[in-house]
Amino acid sequence: MNIRNQLICAWSVPLFMVMLGVGFGLFAGYIPPTPPSDNAQEVADFYRDNTQLLRTGIVLTMLGGALLVPWVSVFAHQLARMEGRPAVMARTQMLAGAMVAIIIVIPCMLWSAAAYRPDRDPDLVLLLSDVGWFFFILALSLPVVQMSAIAIAILGAPDEKVFPRWLGYANGWFALLLLPGALCTFFKDGVFAWDGLLGWWLTILTFFAFWSVNSVMLFKAIRQEAAEHAALQPA
Repeated sequence: MNIRNQLICAWSVPLFMVMLGVGFGLFAGYIPPTPPSDNAQEVADFYRDNTQLLRTGIVLTMLGGALLVPWVSVFAHQLARMEGRPAVMARTQMLAGAMVAIIIVIPCMLWSAAAYRPDRDPDLVLLLSDVGWFFFILALSLPVVQMSAIAIAILGAPDEKVFPRWLGYANGWFALLLLPGALCTFFKDGVFAWDGLLGWWLTILTFFAFWSVNSVMLFKAIRQEAAEHAALQPA
């Protein structure tokens, strides 16, 4: 058993959250997002006026997004300890969570393309920006599956040896709270738009709570496994 490697993987999400805050929020200026009600020229001006910081922030966000992969891997290991074989929910969580990293990387590429030639036709810049935001907000089915798999695995386990039952209920609520984000495709302003109260703020706060709460419990599970392993070693 390599507890050190598990801890390295577990620390990847706290590092990701820092990179997201600095890159996505501070440098790129995407918190809050560019309003979907902005016209082509307004969006093109945003990319033209913030080009260098925007590019730097996008790169940091893209690099940080990849850090979700080791985290979902170690979380799957701990979830499998609780679920038991064949641990299908643990595998589902891992696959869906790894694909969440892709839906962070892809919009970064689209936004980077928009910033790469900020003097291009504003309508094209608007198109790249819109598609990026739809990847980032509308592709919520993958994290919903990930959160639901965690909830089912924990609530279906015979005991609370690894994760407490309340964590299962919490992940079920996280999945439900993401669903209003699906309505952003119907609105350009208001609470359901991708910069609105439910379309954006509820979504981003739900993700923050999901990663924070599950990361804390993941560290506890790793320490618990280490203690169990140490207790089995001959004196």
